[in-house]
Amino acid sequence: MRFVDLFCGIGGFHAALDRLGHECVFATDIDAHAAKTYEENWGQPGGMPVHCDIREVLDDIPEMDIICAGFPCQPFSKSGAQAGFEDQTRGTLFHDICSLAEKYKPQVLFLENVPNLVNHDEGNTFAVIQSRIEELGYKFSWKILSPHKLGTPQIRTRVYIVAIRNDIAGEREFEFPPEGEHNLDARTVLDFAVDPKYNLPEREIHWLCVWDDFLKNVNVDTKLPGHPIWAESFFGTDPIPDEYPKWKKDFIRKNRLLYSNNSEFIDSWVEKWNLFGTNEEGERIIPPSRTKFEWQAGPDSKNIWDNLIQFRPSGIRVKRPNYYPALVAITQTPIVGWLRRNITPRECARLQDFDVDGNHGKPFELCKDDKQAYKQLGNAVNVNVILMIQQSIDKLMENG
Repeated sequence: MRFVDLFCGIGGFHAALDRLGHECVFATDIDAHAAKTYEENWGQPGGMPVHCDIREVLDDIPEMDIICAGFPCQPFSKSGAQAGFEDQTRGTLFHDICSLAEKYKPQVLFLENVPNLVNHDEGNTFAVIQSRIEELGYKFSWKILSPHKLGTPQIRTRVYIVAIRNDIAGEREFEFPPEGEHNLDARTVLDFAVDPKYNLPEREIHWLCVWDDFLKNVNVDTKLPGHPIWAESFFGTDPIPDEYPKWKKDFIRKNRLLYSNNSEFIDSWVEKWNLFGTNEEGERIIPPSRTKFEWQAGPDSKNIWDNLIQFRPSGIRVKRPNYYPALVAITQTPIVGWLRRNITPRECARLQDFDVDGNHGKPFELCKDDKQAYKQLGNAVNVNVILMIQQSIDKLMENG
């Protein structure tokens, strides 16, 4: 079948559908760097440049059987019900998808978005999307899926929407690929030898050593607390401000309790590592965000370096070595503790199931700029999830 690849990024939909024998006839993305990576791997489908604004080329998009789109989701208007679903979506990129569907009546709409779309605006946004698609004559199905439940060691929940034209679907219900429990290991995506530039700098190793010391010596007879540990909150005695949200009040109380139960060790730990010290310019030696720590590696491990780590704006997070947290387009590249390095763009690509090893033909070529490569992979759809859903679509179509 012929498909168009809208908001295509570097081509996760293309990689999956091409492997199944479908033909891409048009692709577009507004990000010039992503479009360049796309063209280096897939060329210019239909002979048209990939880098363009869909709103400016709608009339140039050819007929298709499938619309693929990991579409951006702008808030929809709350116009009255009398205005209809079309008016509620007008001015959004989702509306452009609907315009194409209304013009060409493709057999399938295959869409992807963040899971929060389902609950956005108390479910109203998703209800408008479903109603508009059904109004266009499609049977609407959706499911939240993650690669780690389909065999890839990355937690990355996304909502997937499959809408099949009513005359094709009939009374049949579309079935998404079943999720299962897989014995996953983060090591399976790693290269044996990588450029030393991915090694952690000494200051980051220092921050982790600070918390490794804490981990090994606080609450030695019990597991580490499950709540985020905020060193800034250990020593406070003033009343917690009433305007703080409940979750923040709870965390502060729990951190004060942790300190009161371990004050002798914590006092010596703070002094040993000069936790709140400043340099000659008056800047904190250890940034405030690195004095926050969250342990999600379970009760059995007592060693940071055995696990996966992320430096987040909200603090340092440690997770078990089974699977990676979701790749994101900003920093927070996962750190392999036992190797004391970041995962590479090539390894990130394996987490997104791009064929960088050439197992299915020509190897996928990544952007040479690491910063752009991380961003592009963090924004990409997971190829294996798309492939498995498309296989289910193909099965339904073949049995029609």
